[in-house]
Amino acid sequence: MKKRRFLLKIIFSLFFATNLFGQTSDQIIEINYFGIEASNLESNMAKMISDLYYTQLCELQNYTILDKRTEPTFSTPPKKDDFSGNSFSFFVVINKQTDSETWNANFNLQNSTTEKAIKKQYESFYKILMEQKSTLQETLLSLVSPSDTTTPQKQQTSPLNNSISTDFLAGTWLGEKNINKVVLMRSGRGFVIYNNGASMNIKIKIEAKNSTNKIIITQQGNQNASFFPELPRNVALLAAKNAKPIQWTLTLTDNNTLTGTKQTLSLTEDNNATPSEIDVIWTRKILTFRD
Repeated sequence: MKKRRFLLKIIFSLFFATNLFGQTSDQIIEINYFGIEASNLESNMAKMISDLYYTQLCELQNYTILDKRTEPTFSTPPKKDDFSGNSFSFFVVINKQTDSETWNANFNLQNSTTEKAIKKQYESFYKILMEQKSTLQETLLSLVSPSDTTTPQKQQTSPLNNSISTDFLAGTWLGEKNINKVVLMRSGRGFVIYNNGASMNIKIKIEAKNSTNKIIITQQGNQNASFFPELPRNVALLAAKNAKPIQWTLTLTDNNTLTGTKQTLSLTEDNNATPSEIDVIWTRKILTFRD
């Protein structure tokens, strides 16, 4: 009888542990972090970037990260002979474009049989450092998620007449002239990054009306003259003091396109700011993987 109770306790404990954590230990993925290759960077700046990527990797759940760095940068990417077993190796190659302020960052994930990469561009080195944590982790997760590592990322399909969720909208969106990107997150929040470097926090609300889903995206936090780059700076500084939060009202026209209007400020003929509504189109940025 005691032996039976003991076995039941073991079975219950194993069941509880598995369901509590949502996985078993054999689902943990090991990643060797080799750091960055960046011949254009001074050693202190290279170390800063390398540490940034390592920190973000370590915060990903269900992954064991092994630090394989021996110096701030390496001169040549690791070879497949350096990879051990089924473990993945992660490294980033950073370089500056000739005669330009643009920087390229190639995020690479490899093992002995597979290679996967994402290339990103930054208008300045400063923007690499200032990239939002959620955006960087989104990039890293796109690489290390245990999906088919040689197939381009596919967007989930969602019939337009079905309910739209923040899960479906999550990702990076492009489209407006003075905006670098809009990042929508599954939590129902996000941020807008302007070309001038300003960053705006936003909140996402989905309203269903007459079988149409309205996506309401509203500015959060204090107003900022930099959120009105269309206006002369002196006009924007004055108008921002009393301006209402910027708001977008959008609908999904296909799985990767949002169209609608934006409530913002525009310039009048006598050089004053006035509330206005303008048409906008956003398109989803789809990450592609290199075989």
